[in-house]
Amino acid sequence: MVALAVAPVASTDLVARLRGCLLGTALGDAAGVPYEGLAPERVARALAGGAPRWRGLVSDDTDQTIVIARALAAHRDPDAFGDAVIRGLRRWFLALPPAIGWGTLRACVKLCFGARQGVASAGNAPAMRAAILGVIARDRAHLDRLVAAATLPTHTDPRALDAARIVARAAHAPMSLVQLASACRTDELGAAIAAMAPLVGAPPHVVARTWSRGPGAFCIETVPAALWAAAHRSPAAAIHAAIRLGGDTDTVAAIAGAIAGAHTPDALPVDGVARLGATGRYLARLAAALADGFPAPRRHHPLVAVPRNLAVGIVFVGHAARRSLGIRPA
Repeated sequence: MVALAVAPVASTDLVARLRGCLLGTALGDAAGVPYEGLAPERVARALAGGAPRWRGLVSDDTDQTIVIARALAAHRDPDAFGDAVIRGLRRWFLALPPAIGWGTLRACVKLCFGARQGVASAGNAPAMRAAILGVIARDRAHLDRLVAAATLPTHTDPRALDAARIVARAAHAPMSLVQLASACRTDELGAAIAAMAPLVGAPPHVVARTWSRGPGAFCIETVPAALWAAAHRSPAAAIHAAIRLGGDTDTVAAIAGAIAGAHTPDALPVDGVARLGATGRYLARLAAALADGFPAPRRHHPLVAVPRNLAVGIVFVGHAARRSLGIRPA
């Protein structure tokens, strides 16, 4: 197990792809948060024919992706990387992150008590933090080992592992939904992705009929939805399409934005990146460090994380209250 301390300067293409993937994650996450849990019809009414606004407040989708990217900056060997993921998730969890999923919460409690594997859940967390693995992986074998090391600390369900692997494959190289469906190792996920293939190019309100209230916090729903949204679209268009599906909008949009951003980083919306503020600047520095093999830059002092997360949690509660009252997102 060798820590990656110094490496040759990475190609401009790799730096751009890593930056596109990380910023695409954050853009989708931030834009989707205000619409989380809404049915597609309510999202359409809230948007009133316009596009979702770019926002700067990110949730656990971005935070967990940062945990993975920081671990990758330290180690490319899958075993050492897996150890770094566990340490990073422990630190992240102890800072009281808001809006954490039930499966991830239970898994992180186990990690804090010394466990090294998570719970039998097919939730979204492994998939929402997996795209960056596909961008950095040397080949498919390396990708598979990295995905397992990033997934099993929180989710042991084979469907969660397969969903994360497919997201990483989608970010690794351009693939059609038919190809991704055939690459699945679980029949349920393969069938769900295959069902999306004929809908590529269809408007979101048609695709949204696949689910009763939009794709939920279940990887068999979320990953096919995100792959559909990312297919042949720029990062902004992928994010907007994902949000219009309703349901778990921040996660679907984060995955779609990550995949589209990895393949078309030059198409990232400049105004959206600017709205990310300090988070966007940090992600750009993290992408450069990751590409060049240098240690990840510090995001903020650990003592700042707890009050920051509490403040973010209050904002998320405000978003939830507005949604329950039917108030259009500000």
